[in-house]
Amino acid sequence: MNSYEIGLNSEFYGEVNQVYNQKSTYYLRLSNQAKWIRLENFYNNSEPRLNTSGWFVNLFYKGDIVYKNKNSSQMHLIRNNEKYSFVLENLNQP
Repeated sequence: MNSYEIGLNSEFYGEVNQVYNQKSTYYLRLSNQAKWIRLENFYNNSEPRLNTSGWFVNLFYKGDIVYKNKNSSQMHLIRNNEKYSFVLENLNQP
């Protein structure tokens, strides 16, 4: 899969076009990106938390807005005018 790992210096903003989940790794394809974004080792730290109950949970859906600012270890998700935050662990640095 043509993807890249998120680093501390990575930045992106876009609408989720496709989602692929393999075990605990998510791949997001944004409408304005050529490559998939690979997400590993992250956790939801929003208040209130995103509902993740159930056996199998899709955290990301087509139409969601996701973004990450440069030099930040947080990624944000906007869905139905609600904002959720995720801490990204083990980010590679240059």
